[in-house]
Amino acid sequence: NSIDNDAGDSVLRAIEVDAEKLAARLGSPDHWAKPFYSSIANFSPNATRVFVGLNGKGNRYAHQNDLQDANHLAVWSRKHPLHSAYLDERWGNGSVPSPRGQSGLQGYVRRTFEAMYGKSWEEVLRSTACFNMIPVSSDGDSDPVLAPIWNECVDWGIRLLEYLKPSFIVLNGNGPRGAWAMVERKFGIEQSRAAIDLGRHYRLKFGLVASGPFGGARAIGLPHLSRDKASAALLTALQKEQPYP
Repeated sequence: NSIDNDAGDSVLRAIEVDAEKLAARLGSPDHWAKPFYSSIANFSPNATRVFVGLNGKGNRYAHQNDLQDANHLAVWSRKHPLHSAYLDERWGNGSVPSPRGQSGLQGYVRRTFEAMYGKSWEEVLRSTACFNMIPVSSDGDSDPVLAPIWNECVDWGIRLLEYLKPSFIVLNGNGPRGAWAMVERKFGIEQSRAAIDLGRHYRLKFGLVASGPFGGARAIGLPHLSRDKASAALLTALQKEQPYP
């Protein structure tokens, strides 16, 4: 999913290189750059929608799996020009990766988009700009190796959002250290309606971005899908909120 230097956009290429530099500074096989989770064709200014998480889970096995799958993906992407990491890749932090598109988070994302977009969910997911605020695979906000450059990594995600200027943002993780909090801290998010209680201390949030180059964008904050596991309560609530952009 890397950008072609000849045909690719120079701004996006610079953003991709900066992600690689952040990973290189850590010098760890457990921390590697993965800046884009969908086709680069989706990453253009005034994007209709983006799907944003906080960070990708990974270790050296996950990186090896990713590299080994690259040749297969080159063939797979001819069948699906709008590549989606959530549908087309083989993920796993162990020596044997999951079947293509069948890891836990991949399934949760698929079910979330099904609840939001019904029969057109796959087309919508494949045409959505997907990425994480932090472009380096890690153990998240408790990762001691990532901690020294945590803020720089978040700044990377903010920069990509500012480039995309989306009108609709789906944020995976609305806790105090999730993607919602990162956007809210930088731009502010004004609550547009009451959050929906999903039980088990999870909520579904709704808001409008308060300022910045995409001020006024509609935002929806999911409980972190890896924890909520796309629960029945979440999927029902999402279905009731249709239609979405």
